[in-house]
Amino acid sequence: MTQTSGIQEAIDAKAGTGGTVVWPVGTHWVSVPVEVPSKVRFIGEGKEATIIRAVAGVDMPCVVRNRPESRFAGTMDAEISCMTVRGNEYTQDVMLLEGFSRGVVADVRLRQTCPYSTGLRVTTWLDGSIYRTSNRNKFSGLWMFDAWESMVLTKHSGDPATHGCNFNHIESSYLAGYGYIGLNIDYGEGNVLTAVTTSTSMDGTLGYRIADAITTIVGCSADSTMGPRRAAPLLVDQWGFPTGALENGNTGFYFTEKAGGSVLITPSADGCFKRIDFQ
Repeated sequence: MTQTSGIQEAIDAKAGTGGTVVWPVGTHWVSVPVEVPSKVRFIGEGKEATIIRAVAGVDMPCVVRNRPESRFAGTMDAEISCMTVRGNEYTQDVMLLEGFSRGVVADVRLRQTCPYSTGLRVTTWLDGSIYRTSNRNKFSGLWMFDAWESMVLTKHSGDPATHGCNFNHIESSYLAGYGYIGLNIDYGEGNVLTAVTTSTSMDGTLGYRIADAITTIVGCSADSTMGPRRAAPLLVDQWGFPTGALENGNTGFYFTEKAGGSVLITPSADGCFKRIDFQ
């Protein structure tokens, strides 16, 4: 039986015209992803108070996602804020945003238990040959924990072009990618990071991976002093699948050869094996 805790019904009542749905204090269980359409603000009572949680044992690839409106427009001017979202043992992306533009994700905590999972994945949306990028969003006050990759900005795996996520601003957030990467930006340009902290306590992890993306990073840190060192993990490719390779040590800020034009100002990488690595 599908379980929504009444959340989707309340959101759908605002679809089309737009509006605000404030969800109350408590733990609210869902067995299908909660979908947020354009112009709808889905707001909790605080990330310590409102918890949206996937029902255990249900195959849910994500818990909260946006709802693209049509082939010619993704989701625009939506907001998700002030709540905790938690996956189950099957969840690959706790929050999945595809073709999400001019939106806000603020004061959100994401937690995960599934191996090789992602806290927040932001991608292009592909429908046939039409794709829509995820542009000009603001992400602030994020707190992500227990994910293989905490946050990923990339393109859809079926998109043959290299268009990704552009002109997004990520600020004042803690992204703990204990398994592999704190913040992974694969494709895009004009993205700005300010006052972001990642945790790179496991050997072989990367605080920030900037690949084929022009990114400005200001006042950000990769903290490797938190928690014990553990064995080096399997490296994964850009879609999150293990490659079978191992890497020792950890790196605070990792830039590939296609990240030319990126700017790094006042970085901190306490305890990292390598503070900055340019390939």
